[in-house]
Amino acid sequence: DALLVPHQRQGVFFHSGDFGDIIYALPTIRALGGGHLVIGPSPLWKTRLQMTAEHVELLRSLLELQPYIQSVRFSETTPDNVDFDLNRFREYLVMEPELMKNGQRRFNLAEAHLYTFKMPLAECRSSWLTVDRVETIAGRPVLIHRSARWRNAAFPWDKIMERYAAYAVFVGLESEYEDFISEWGRLPFRPTSTFLGLARLIAGCDLYIGNQSLP
Repeated sequence: DALLVPHQRQGVFFHSGDFGDIIYALPTIRALGGGHLVIGPSPLWKTRLQMTAEHVELLRSLLELQPYIQSVRFSETTPDNVDFDLNRFREYLVMEPELMKNGQRRFNLAEAHLYTFKMPLAECRSSWLTVDRVETIAGRPVLIHRSARWRNAAFPWDKIMERYAAYAVFVGLESEYEDFISEWGRLPFRPTSTFLGLARLIAGCDLYIGNQSLP
C-alpha cells in the first residue's frame, strides 16, 4: 500500500502595513515556515496608510516572487484562520523605551518582527528578498530616494548631489521627487508602477542612497 503522508497546512499570516512594515516582516514569515499572506486594515492598530486592495496590487508581484510566500490577498477584516498576526510587532515598539532603559539595544523593524515571534534576529542578516531580474538605467548607476518622513537634517545631500547628480536618478513618488528637487536641484525621475519594478532597479544599481522608507 502507498504510504499516506498528511499534508501540512501552510501558515496564514496577517499584516496591516504600512508598505515598509510588510517588507520588513518578510524574514519573520520565512523563519516561521512561510505560507499565505493576507493584507488588510487592522481594528486594533491604526497605521498611517490604511491598506486597500489597490495597495496590495502594488505589492503582489514582488511578494509572490518570494519562494516562501504561497499567495497574497486582501481582506477587509482579520481572517478567522490567521496563524500569525504580524501586527504584533507593534507591541515591541510600545515596549521599546522601557526595554532600552534596561540596557537592550534598539532593534530595526525587521528585528522587531523577529523578536516579537521569538525567532533568531540573525534571520534578517541573510538574503530574504529576491527579484526575477535586474534592470539598469544607462549612464545612471546611482538611485536616490527621500521620503517625507524619517529625515536627518544633518544628512549631506549637498555633498551627495555635488558628487553623484550627473550619474543619479530619483525613484519613488512624484510628490517626493518634486519635494527633493525643490531643495537640492534637478535629477531625472524614474517612476515605477509596482514595487517589483522598483526592486529590479535597486537590484541593478551600483549605489542606492535614501532614508528609512520602503525602497
